[in-house]
Amino acid sequence: TEGVSSFSSLHVLHALVGMGEIPSSAISDAYQRLMTIRASDLPLLDNILQIAANEEWQPNSYAAFLLARPSTWNPVDQGLSAYMGVMRSLPQPTATDISSWCSTAVFGLSQAIVSAVLPIAASTIASWTVLHFHTPDVLPAVLDGCQNVLTRVNPNIDLLRDVILRIVATLQQIIPPEHLAGSVIPLFDGLDDERRRQALQIFLTSP
Repeated sequence: TEGVSSFSSLHVLHALVGMGEIPSSAISDAYQRLMTIRASDLPLLDNILQIAANEEWQPNSYAAFLLARPSTWNPVDQGLSAYMGVMRSLPQPTATDISSWCSTAVFGLSQAIVSAVLPIAASTIASWTVLHFHTPDVLPAVLDGCQNVLTRVNPNIDLLRDVILRIVATLQQIIPPEHLAGSVIPLFDGLDDERRRQALQIFLTSP
């Protein structure tokens, strides 16, 4: 069943293949069956891009399930690398697709780190995602998806503020100050009036 560890069964299969008792194809067949039932913690993270491609980059795929697992984010750099690899490879994603992948990653991350550092970690993922795609429809979609995840952990997390400040801090390192407003403010165009007002205020008062 979903979430049930499968290492013991796989170790037996590998042993049987090594002994010549069953063909090597039995391993890949077993992985495929285990992915279908959402078996947890399969050693497949290195193959996440191929898995995602095989499942047509659907945000409810086994690749997404891997990102939702806390083991993927231990260490955090491992999960971040897997997530960024997927996002860089998505073929023509919609804002909804991007939000789904991002919120799934934040969900996995939230299970792997202490809650005190979750706002910083989640805003880092969300801001990187917004900057990577750099279109106005992505920011509100990512904020909505990730905020829904974070609210379950801590309803007081202000993701809008954290993400805007992280975006500003990132761009300050790579573009001249006179170009900062022109790069940041257009990202707010997809926000509703109230959140756009808040975002502008955060930007204007940022360090």
